[in-house]
Amino acid sequence: MESRDNNYYDVRAQDVKLEDITSSAHNAKILRMLRDDDLASTEEEEGALYIVDYTFDHGNTFFVKEGDDWGWLGYFIGRNKQIRDLHLYCLPKDRDQVGAFMEGVKDNRSIQCFDFSDGVRGDVIIDSLVPFIIHNANLKELSLSVDLGLDCAHSLAEALNEREEKYLTRFSFRHNNLSHEALEEIIAALSGYKQLVLEPISEEMIGRDQKYYDMLAQIIDLNCITSSKKNAEIFRKLRGDAWDEKEDLRITQYDYDYDEFFCAGEDDDWGWLG
Repeated sequence: MESRDNNYYDVRAQDVKLEDITSSAHNAKILRMLRDDDLASTEEEEGALYIVDYTFDHGNTFFVKEGDDWGWLGYFIGRNKQIRDLHLYCLPKDRDQVGAFMEGVKDNRSIQCFDFSDGVRGDVIIDSLVPFIIHNANLKELSLSVDLGLDCAHSLAEALNEREEKYLTRFSFRHNNLSHEALEEIIAALSGYKQLVLEPISEEMIGRDQKYYDMLAQIIDLNCITSSKKNAEIFRKLRGDAWDEKEDLRITQYDYDYDEFFCAGEDDDWGWLG
């Protein structure tokens, strides 16, 4: 892929034939909406864009195929002021194309939720993502399902530390190969985010010990480790030492309508309860 800078795109953006830089008329329509700040909203979602390489019938979806120009896609995303949620579920195999795409995306300042899942190594995207994380003050939710090693964890932690606006409210790295050392570095960087909740990490990806629970206890999303709002409230009381000492905690598989009964279901995490 030839080297391009912002000036290359700026001087061509209004005149480029969109059908020549995409694989379909549908994708050309998405690019036109991005370019013209006219991203269509559905009744369920406002300002959401999905980028996928499989059949996916949901809102504004860019279906990636051979012939799609990732540089232009990233440029138009970076300039768009209406995108609120970016769901990126695939990346090109060519690292130059990944770089060209992220070079554009990093300039976006309207995205509030960045959701990435592709199963690639973290170093393919994390370094390119760092400027976006640091400078997009509107970013509130970050979900990264990647192979995140120690070096990537360090880069991510530095980016989180450098953000002036500590308004991130949800962070997920559910599927990765984090070591305790890498996890500890990220959790330390997240300590300044007072409104943050963290989705649980896949237990098959990281061993659980007391240190694991200690690191995550105050920011884990209780709704993700329980089967009901009532159980989540019991977890919240136990975590905050707010349990009434006069009441016994009763754990049962039956649904009792009493506050002191923890009614265990399939989605309740016994490790966290213990």
